[in-house]
Amino acid sequence: MSESKLRTTDIANGIRFRELMRDRVLYDPDTDIWFLWDTRRWMRVSGRSDARVRELAKEVVFTIDDEVAREQNESIRDSLRDWAKQSQSSARISAMLSAAKAERELWVSASEFDTIPYLLNATNGTVDLRTSTLSPADPKQKITRLVPYPYEPQEKAPRFEALLNRMVACDATGRTGAFMRKAIGYSMLGRNPEQVAFLIEGETNTGKSQVLETVAAVLGSEYATSTIKPEVIAKSQYGPHTTALDKLAGKHFTAITEAAQGLDVDEYAIKSLTGSGSASMRALWSNERDVPVTWTLFVAVNEDSVNIERWEPAIARRLIVIKSGPTVPVEERILGLKEHIVENEARGVLAVLIRGAREYHQDLAAMSKVFTLEHVPAAVRNAMLEAERRYDHVAAFVRDWCEFDENAYTPTSDVSAKYHSLRPNAPKKGPGTLSSQALFRRIESVAKGMGHGNVRRDGRYLVGLRLRESSLSDHFNLAYGV
Repeated sequence: MSESKLRTTDIANGIRFRELMRDRVLYDPDTDIWFLWDTRRWMRVSGRSDARVRELAKEVVFTIDDEVAREQNESIRDSLRDWAKQSQSSARISAMLSAAKAERELWVSASEFDTIPYLLNATNGTVDLRTSTLSPADPKQKITRLVPYPYEPQEKAPRFEALLNRMVACDATGRTGAFMRKAIGYSMLGRNPEQVAFLIEGETNTGKSQVLETVAAVLGSEYATSTIKPEVIAKSQYGPHTTALDKLAGKHFTAITEAAQGLDVDEYAIKSLTGSGSASMRALWSNERDVPVTWTLFVAVNEDSVNIERWEPAIARRLIVIKSGPTVPVEERILGLKEHIVENEARGVLAVLIRGAREYHQDLAAMSKVFTLEHVPAAVRNAMLEAERRYDHVAAFVRDWCEFDENAYTPTSDVSAKYHSLRPNAPKKGPGTLSSQALFRRIESVAKGMGHGNVRRDGRYLVGLRLRESSLSDHFNLAYGV
């Protein structure tokens, strides 16, 4: 084939695109997604008909005129001139991009992006959350997300910090406010190595939803959301609500701010959403897929508005409970406070959150985990222990309705009937409900923790345990909602 023909084909245009755009464009053949470098981050765009990719293709077309000007051979020059005109058509541009997709030097996997968890992209550069160091954006880091504000560490956010501290004013020491800042900073990592979620409980109108919504607004929709539906952690007879889960994909800071009264938490969902691997989800009209867990979940609830039926140690260590309150008096409430903070203090809020991330890493240098009973502030530890007393219904049942005797044989049917008679409002169907098998295993575990390791199930009996005639507690009541 002659040189002129080699240079006047769609394949030749695809090669031109590769050579001219290799530093600005990558392509994932598995998902048909282009990645475009915009000097601050890689943008994901559809591989089918996105105008921004076609704009780059037009730039390539116009360089053919430069080839014409440099060409010495008149015949080849005439062919190139004709080809330059033909290449301006929509059909030839589409053909160029189709050919470019076959250029292996442009290939990349979408899984290669956003894999460095401690980096946060701001409009003026990339922040190392371990040290708060700002560096120029680097395409080699393959970051696709962007906070819509610059990082300026000297900026202040007095209204936001006042709101944050007011939300947890019930802790007079002020340590819970600093802890909350650290927790939000931790959420920006893009992974959840400590496998935790934060449950903020308190009276109405304490500012908890305003804090979470303000953080989400400052971090922007590519890093955060405060519109997660309670359904993602609620029990359902149909299992996890994977369509609602789709909003979590790729986010770092995520929040449920409108949990309804009577929310019955699905313990399996909590475990899945706080895992260190991946979670299954699907968008509407799409197939189910596994996505890496990049998020940390915050849940704001009113006092005594949720139930956790299958409380167990794995749940206890995952839920970091933060007490919120007291209620802000009506005369102290500020209409539009979140909007005011975002408009006037967004840069300062970002500086505060990045400082929290740095403080988390400083703590981590001295301990294997930061969010444990041993290391959280006293007020948070007390809230976590109080939650365990409130939600561990089986432990309360064992303490108040059971006594230990190594010679005792109690029918399992009697134990199950007694427990469930005290839990009339507990869910009876669906994933996550407390089965008889799970009840007996939990009773054995609680008994062992109380120093009675001989309690065990033997066929239709529980050995080493008998039921009391009445509760040890005068005010004992396991009925949820009573």
